[in-house]
Amino acid sequence: MSQALISVVLPVYNSEQFIYDAVLSISNQTYKNIEILIIVNGTTDNSITEINKIKDDRIRIIEIKESIGLIKALNIGIKESSGKYIARMDADDISAPERIEKQAYFLEKNKDYGLCSSWFKTFGTRNSIVKYETEDHKIKLKLLHECHVCHPSVLIRKSILDAHNLEYPVGFPHSEDYALWIELTDKTKFYTYPEILLNYRDHDSNISKIENKTQQNLSINLKKQYFEKLGCKLSTEEINIYCKFAYSDFSISESEVKAIDIIINKIFSNLNPNIISVNQLEKYLAQKWNILIKNSILDKKVLNKIFSKSYVFKNINSSLDNAKTKLKLIIK
Repeated sequence: MSQALISVVLPVYNSEQFIYDAVLSISNQTYKNIEILIIVNGTTDNSITEINKIKDDRIRIIEIKESIGLIKALNIGIKESSGKYIARMDADDISAPERIEKQAYFLEKNKDYGLCSSWFKTFGTRNSIVKYETEDHKIKLKLLHECHVCHPSVLIRKSILDAHNLEYPVGFPHSEDYALWIELTDKTKFYTYPEILLNYRDHDSNISKIENKTQQNLSINLKKQYFEKLGCKLSTEEINIYCKFAYSDFSISESEVKAIDIIINKIFSNLNPNIISVNQLEKYLAQKWNILIKNSILDKKVLNKIFSKSYVFKNINSSLDNAKTKLKLIIK
């Protein structure tokens, strides 16, 4: 079977320290039918010199003299791509040799999936292994309170972007990936490949560190949009309370716990089942209640009283495996 062409989109801005290793890791992929689109965005260092050290005729450098920002550079990469799939890559990370081959094989075998990311390992100033949820509905549940897809590990089916005229939204700098995932939630299925296929370099110049405050502010607006897609309009305060609950923040106050049930009722009142089913969400929220009751600093009797009147408790038989589990949630 012939290999589908895959376009690797790799934006570069003053990345001379790391770009050689990043590009080399793509050039050395076991999957050979790729084009490597490197969008050099107003760089003033020796990034291009470092790229040119790698002799690979699949590399195409698109040089933009003046900096236009990451989002516009990414969208140029999408427009210039010819592949069936688009693979994202960052200028400071390193892909495992078999990354594209494994992700492409999955998408070729599963036509209803349009996005495949992977687990990843951080290295540099912080070393850890990150294993995001792998199943579609679990990823989409997590997206309600966090960006649960590793951007530079992603392979996207280009036909889905073309069919819906989608690209990275320019109104969400430093959160453009989260914004695109939310756009895609009702258009395709997501999968996280359960292997470490990307080495994510952690350093003080990471956008996620430099622009952390901007990302946090924009993410509230994105979560609002996502909840609206689900059929629920929440205020900023309600979004923040839901996130504390979903993150299992045990400093949550009694008034916030009471507000949670109001928020959950809002969510279920007009839930869009094309993204997340009622049963999936009920199970997820029941688990979160269970964690909260067991670990919160609040008085257990107070929590039990609130929980016993909650939406999740009243609908627990569809949320958990059997009725006995319902009783176990009440911590004496």
